[in-house]
Amino acid sequence: MVLLFSLLFLIFHARSVLSSCAHGTFLHPRAAGGIGELPNFDYGPVRGPTNWHSISRENILCAVGLQQSPINLNGRIPIEPVGFVRSSIPRQDILFENLGTTAEVVLNGTTLVRGAGEFRLKQFHFHTPSEHRILGQHFPVELHLVHTSVANPSQIAVIALFFQLTSRGGFSDLERIITHVPRISSPGQTVGLRGFDFGILSRTISSMPMFRYVGSLTTPPCTEGVTFLVGTQPLFMNVEIFNLLKGVTRFNSRFIQADIPGRQNVLLSGLHNIGLTNQQCRRLVSGRELIGKPGRRNGNNRGGRKGKNRQKEVVSTIASGNSTQVVTSTVQQTVTSSNLVTETTRNDQVTTTISSVVASQTAMEDYQRDRDDDRRDDRRDDDDRRDDDDRRDDDDRRDDDDRRDDDDRRDDDRQRQEQDQGRQTVQTTANTATASAAFIQRRNYMPFGRQA
Repeated sequence: MVLLFSLLFLIFHARSVLSSCAHGTFLHPRAAGGIGELPNFDYGPVRGPTNWHSISRENILCAVGLQQSPINLNGRIPIEPVGFVRSSIPRQDILFENLGTTAEVVLNGTTLVRGAGEFRLKQFHFHTPSEHRILGQHFPVELHLVHTSVANPSQIAVIALFFQLTSRGGFSDLERIITHVPRISSPGQTVGLRGFDFGILSRTISSMPMFRYVGSLTTPPCTEGVTFLVGTQPLFMNVEIFNLLKGVTRFNSRFIQADIPGRQNVLLSGLHNIGLTNQQCRRLVSGRELIGKPGRRNGNNRGGRKGKNRQKEVVSTIASGNSTQVVTSTVQQTVTSSNLVTETTRNDQVTTTISSVVASQTAMEDYQRDRDDDRRDDRRDDDDRRDDDDRRDDDDRRDDDDRRDDDDRRDDDRQRQEQDQGRQTVQTTANTATASAAFIQRRNYMPFGRQA
């Protein structure tokens, strides 16, 4: 028992370090020399999402917050029309880095949100698989573009985009970056990349309807008040590019927190499921009380008898070499209950039938077909423009040839006329000479007189 208390003490007093979702914001400014200290959380069973609140007291909202992200996006979440968000990301040099929990791109850009003003793009990073879901359906990749408000830098906005896999060409703006993943294979590695164009990404964001809600960072410290703008349509990523990305990000997705913002956090729901009151839940996750602490009353339970029954902790010690692992069955029950509640919540959130999910998949396939058709149409238009240019060039060449032919004909005509005039002059002269000779002969003309 002393060992368990010591372990909890160390966990609750561990200090917080870099959060991948908040990197570059006021919560975790970028270090002067680069990444700085790597995150001290992960997505495993010990330091993963079910235990983020125990890593540091700063992470308490990860367990008790009422506006936690991600959520399941359904008909109760408003959708903003095209034009609500306008993005401008210029061509620029970028920094590609491995944070240990995700792959991040540091860059600059501007986003205008209707009614909220201007935001500065600080970085974007990847989650595999997606954290948010649409009608209970998740996607292989979710991209988070993290912004801070120009007027109030403590206000954070995140644009989230989903990616579906394809065997054909995907989203070129991002795929060209991901091909450099082998250069940042180890946590803490960074690489500078020059001259990247994000025009397609900017146009895609500006032309897509967006789910909008107020939630939280999806990594510690799970800060709330974050505006999420989530794309309603998935984009596409080549499966080979996805495998490259997954080699760095691995599994880095937080589980669904609630069906809609404002509902109880799934961790608290799991603790309630094993019979704890709100006060006990909050004391437990804040490290001030253990479940069924001896000598304390639990609910209407005098003397703590039922509390003792509930708090009977089966601490099993598993020896492996020189290491000892302490496993508390109560914590295991809590995690199991949390998982059950998560599944129940997820089932409750899916308000549509299986046909709706099939329709959603069909819509995505239609979107891909339409995009391919648009690309084919663009290629045909380009071919038609080139053909028109070639025809115009041919016409210009023919016109030039015709002008040259006309000039040549005029020159030939002029030469013929000059030759004809020369021949006529010669002929006239000859005729005159003949006529003169004939005249002299007829008159028998002798210029010096007749001689005897």
